[in-house]
Amino acid sequence: MSRDDELETLREHLIHRRRELLKLRNHLKNTWHTVREPASEFEEAAQKTAMWQGMERLDRKEKEEIEAIDRALAKMDEGHYGRCEKCRRDIEIK
Repeated sequence: MSRDDELETLREHLIHRRRELLKLRNHLKNTWHTVREPASEFEEAAQKTAMWQGMERLDRKEKEEIEAIDRALAKMDEGHYGRCEKCRRDIEIK
């Protein structure tokens, strides 16, 4: 498989992963509405707080991954992906 073929396969994988992350983020947004509803009991409020904190961490992680994917795709478009930024040598796709 040529380097161009490997890059194209990687590009397709990154685009697919980005779509998955965006779907998950949309699902999280819908779930946030449920978590934000007032709790009637202390235990329920504590559970919702823990759930909200976990969702917030997940949301942050997904956002960072989407940004990393966007940077990788931009480098691919510019023809710079897979090259060391310091010495400009090719880096193996693996």
